[in-house]
Amino acid sequence: MVGTLFLAMLPFRPVAFLDQPIDAEVRKGIEVYRAGKGLDRVLQDDKAVVRTRLVRLSTEELERVVWLSPSLVSRWLGYLWAQEKWPDGELERRWKDLQGSLDGRLTFVVELASYPRDKGSRSLEAAFQPDSTWEGLEFLLTANGSRLPMAPGPSGLLGLSRAPRGGEATPWTHRALRIVPDITRFASMKAREPIRLGGLAWVAQTLLAPWLEPRAGSGWAEPLAPLGEYEKAWFLVQAPVPAGIHGYGDLQVRVLSKQSERCASFELLAKGRKK
Repeated sequence: MVGTLFLAMLPFRPVAFLDQPIDAEVRKGIEVYRAGKGLDRVLQDDKAVVRTRLVRLSTEELERVVWLSPSLVSRWLGYLWAQEKWPDGELERRWKDLQGSLDGRLTFVVELASYPRDKGSRSLEAAFQPDSTWEGLEFLLTANGSRLPMAPGPSGLLGLSRAPRGGEATPWTHRALRIVPDITRFASMKAREPIRLGGLAWVAQTLLAPWLEPRAGSGWAEPLAPLGEYEKAWFLVQAPVPAGIHGYGDLQVRVLSKQSERCASFELLAKGRKK
């Protein structure tokens, strides 16, 4: 309890999974349930939408990045505790199990889509060229909003080269972080029509399902005929927490392909704190 109260006073968002869930975030998850809202509403600032499409007069989220942060996991467990009426100690037990899998790492779930062009539409999204394969994707974690450079500098820092007087060219560093994470594609789906699943349906396909999937199920449903031009894929993106991460203002998850660059940005400072 003392540790979670201390976290609430810090000017940055926690990245470490301590021995106890974050009490204030657990309470937020409980409040989401008691307000009659769905589990996906616990995502809050830990979800970034990287691509949408226009459907009639409304906007549909097509691609998302979810950060499995200590704050999100605390809210998630708080919601399930309230919904499923867990016995005493169950929430703490699940947190302890998840701590072993998530502590010391930055963990994201990236949901990508490859849809055919809508030839009858004049919207910019209709001109998006779908990825023909998931194999050519490049994933990066970057910090401080820096643009990707032509080449990496020393110690994982990015920069441009400048030659000092009488010396060999050395990189300028921008204090920008570049990490190549570990990637696992853990689920994919094809269909003859747009794929519409709940925002957290993917959890059923991960190793975290025993702790995070609702008892009633997550809503994952395979199409009767797994064929067609509409395709989605889900990736687990993980990297060790870099030293001094809170010296950066934000963190980006970038997905690069021949057709496009997706970029999801997450603030590292707590709400109400200025950079």
